[in-house]
Amino acid sequence: MDLNKTTIRELKRRAAIHLEEMVASGVKTKEEKGGVGESAFYDMLYLKTIDQERDLIRNRRDIRSTQSRLVQYRTIIAERERYNTRKIGEVKSTTAKKFKRSAKSMMIVAVVAGLMMSLFVAFFIEYIERLKRKGK
Repeated sequence: MDLNKTTIRELKRRAAIHLEEMVASGVKTKEEKGGVGESAFYDMLYLKTIDQERDLIRNRRDIRSTQSRLVQYRTIIAERERYNTRKIGEVKSTTAKKFKRSAKSMMIVAVVAGLMMSLFVAFFIEYIERLKRKGK
């Protein structure tokens, strides 16, 4: 973070020195170059400054993230110390295996679901026909 601020300050210092040399040397006057050289130089410095400030913002965000994780870790450690917990043995972790269904079992489920839906539709149609008969 301080490195980025230092770099920005250094760029601004170099720009000032370069402009002083341009004016002091008298190689090109403002009328001869029409201000094009200065504006291009300022644009270049401006873009570099923007990049450095963007890096500074990103670095600050990373630092805040690291600080929040540090607070979490300190809290966890404090809780372990509070309850006098200790690690007894090695912690082994396993990953859950993804259950893969076979095509045959998927077909059976589809047939059963289809039968249930057809029964529901049949009873629903029968119910509608009874309502029509009672209505007449």
